[in-house]
Amino acid sequence: MKKTDLKAKFGNKIKNLRQSKNITQADLAGKIDVDIRTIRRIETGTYNPTLEVIISLSIALNTSIPDLFK
Repeated sequence: MKKTDLKAKFGNKIKNLRQSKNITQADLAGKIDVDIRTIRRIETGTYNPTLEVIISLSIALNTSIPDLFK
């Protein structure tokens, strides 16, 4: 799998989880202490999140880190 494909898949997973929990991009950004543009870029697969951001997303979305990559 290409790196760009993995980032797009990860971004789609974040977006789907966020929407299923009725959380806005702004709310998620606030929960993990990043700018809303970071959330937008993650969801569109144009941002390479750090491990710290991935951990924060996992906690904020109440899911395991491996599940974020499924």
